[in-house]
Amino acid sequence: MSPLTKYTLARIGFFVVPFVALVVIGVEIVTSALIATTAALVLSLFALRKLRGAASAQIGGLKRRAGQGEYDDDMANEDRIVDNGKGR
Repeated sequence: MSPLTKYTLARIGFFVVPFVALVVIGVEIVTSALIATTAALVLSLFALRKLRGAASAQIGGLKRRAGQGEYDDDMANEDRIVDNGKGR
């Protein structure tokens, strides 16, 4: 399973588990969603650091393969426009 898939499933799990638990104990749905979202954010920031890095590297690799040199061409065009004073 790819790092991006693992990261996505972990983030979904970090939201769903607290959300369902809160709804089951009788907390309102909107309040449960807000608490679960906050919990998922905090948990993912600390618990998924390595997995987030791996997923980011995978996305970066996909972008590099898809746009071979396209990014560099865009940067060169932007630099040329700014250097000629037309970007103001």
